[in-house]
Parts: sequence; structure tokens; C-alpha cells
Amino acid sequence: MSRDPRITSSNGKAIQEYFQDAPSAAVDISKIIDDYNNHMNGVDMSDQYRSYYSTQLPVCRTWMPLFFWILDTTIINAYLIHQHKEERSHTRSFESK
Repeated sequence: MSRDPRITSSNGKAIQEYFQDAPSAAVDISKIIDDYNNHMNGVDMSDQYRSYYSTQLPVCRTWMPLFFWILDTTIINAYLIHQHKEERSHTRSFESK
């Protein structure tokens, strides 16, 4: 379901014809958009982790932001692997007792 557009929207008139007087309307969406909306948690979590401790700096070189993004992603992945290994080691030590 999609909401009725605001009156001040730049394309409000065109969309208003679609909604007419209803506050919401069922809108068909493509499978790609539906898949993205239903399975984007991994991307959101990655962005969330990177936002906590970012290495991004203001730079003039065009390749540096890509380097910082790769560095941030590598740090987060290392942290998640460490966390996963710690969880497994605690579980195994608990099972052996």
C-alpha cells in the first residue's frame, strides 16, 4: 500500500489522479524492488556497523573514498568473524564441561 501524496509534492497532480480520493492504493511493484525491500537487512546492518566507526576523511583524491570504504568493510568483517569465533569457542567449552 502506498500513501496519498502531499499536496505540495512536485508530481502531486499526476499521482492525485491515481489515488483520487482514497488515502491509500495498492501499487504493483517489480520483483526486483520487492526482493530488495524484503532482503536488504544485510546491507542495512553493514551500513549501520560502518557508521559506528568510520575511517572516512575529507580528501581530494578520487580513489581515497573507495579505499576508506574497503577499509571500513574489512574492519567490520574482521570484527564479525572474531565475534562468531568467540561465540563458537564459548559454546564448545560449555559443551565439554
